[in-house]
Amino acid sequence: MISVYAHNGFLDEAQKLFDVAPRPSTVTWNVLMAAYCQSGDPHQVQAIFDRMRDRDDVSWSTLVGAYAQSNQHRTSMELFKKMDVEGYKPTRFTFMSAVDACGKLSALREGRVLHSSIMNSALKWDIVLQNGIVNMFGRCGSVEESSSAFQEMLQRDAVSWSIMISAFAHNGHGTEALETFLAMNLDGQTPDELTFVSILSVCAHAGLLRDARGHLVDMVGDYALVPGLDHYVCLVDLLCRSGRLGAAEELVETMPYEPHGSAWLTLLAACKMQGDLKRGARVGKSFLATDPDTSAPYALLSSIYAEAKRVNEMRIVRKAMEERGIKKQAGCSYIEVHDRVHEFKAGEVSHPRHRDILYELMQIQRKMVEAGYVRDTRLVSYDLEEEEKENLLTYHSEKLAIGLGLVTTRPGTELRVVKNLRVCSDCHTAIKFISRICGRRIVVRDCNRFHHFEDGVCSCNDYW
Repeated sequence: MISVYAHNGFLDEAQKLFDVAPRPSTVTWNVLMAAYCQSGDPHQVQAIFDRMRDRDDVSWSTLVGAYAQSNQHRTSMELFKKMDVEGYKPTRFTFMSAVDACGKLSALREGRVLHSSIMNSALKWDIVLQNGIVNMFGRCGSVEESSSAFQEMLQRDAVSWSIMISAFAHNGHGTEALETFLAMNLDGQTPDELTFVSILSVCAHAGLLRDARGHLVDMVGDYALVPGLDHYVCLVDLLCRSGRLGAAEELVETMPYEPHGSAWLTLLAACKMQGDLKRGARVGKSFLATDPDTSAPYALLSSIYAEAKRVNEMRIVRKAMEERGIKKQAGCSYIEVHDRVHEFKAGEVSHPRHRDILYELMQIQRKMVEAGYVRDTRLVSYDLEEEEKENLLTYHSEKLAIGLGLVTTRPGTELRVVKNLRVCSDCHTAIKFISRICGRRIVVRDCNRFHHFEDGVCSCNDYW
């Protein structure tokens, strides 16, 4: 009965019945944990787990999965490691939770260890797990390892091919993505809606407008798929990258879907990138009308006015943001060094090696200036002196994370950083200089895409 109540969402009834059970078995405990897991309450699952005297593989798997499903991926990974240390055997569900967590954290080192564990288990050729591994490496920015895992698969389905295409697309390997799409068709696999999102994204980044239109025609005519909002957003992005902001704006306003944040965000970011103040102001107002309670439209519109030196308009936008009680999301970056993840927030001064990091960044900055680097201070508050603005830019979270990587790893070591927000224009330029001056390959995953910096060049071609 507990199982019946739990699986039908009657948690209170299931809990009451469980509470009067004289000696609930481990299976019964697991059923109750699974019920709370489905409700999205990992702390309640943890509380039940802590009360258990006898745990099994399923108990641990449910706990790991509960945190993973609640996007608490770091906790999920720590529990997975603890489960292994205590001698419990991961289930298929546990492995999938851990693989997903590694991908979302861009934890490449841990992902490699996990991949090895799976390949040494009885589940090594499970196609769902194999697809997860290919996706995980792609989300970690290691498209080479993603491709290797894909090639090693004994069998592939349409999901496998779509994931590989997506990995190439999001890491700036457009040619490989299109070649893989062709190979998918030759293999007799049928692409789905997500496959075409990746293909249209490739076309957008490469400026292939005619190809994109051809793929849309094929999508409808050959595969009977209906283009969704994500496909239209890809077309908006393509038009923006081609400099056709007017056509992009018209598409947003006339497409057969109510435009939401992603469509307006793509167009507004393009207005900022291309310095179209008039259109940016108009698009920003439309964006705010549809999504007034998130920080993105305010932040972008404020930046557009700041770059155009329209200080009064910038302050009006910021005041409106304050009046609605909306706070700009703080920049936060992560870097993994020697098996430990270090977190930096914008303006971070509490790290034990803060002085070493700043000294390293200052030394490199001198070389950058000699090489032609000029700080972009347009986005920093107008209430500050120019020198103060430059100092603030030094404290951006991704620069601090890279600084730690430079002082704690050997010369030539690749650095990998994850940031929760879009990389700002100054940091993007600075990282290009750092990659060339220090001879480092630097991979930065921001909220939009991967940036692979090497020898002063970024894979995004300076459009992101």
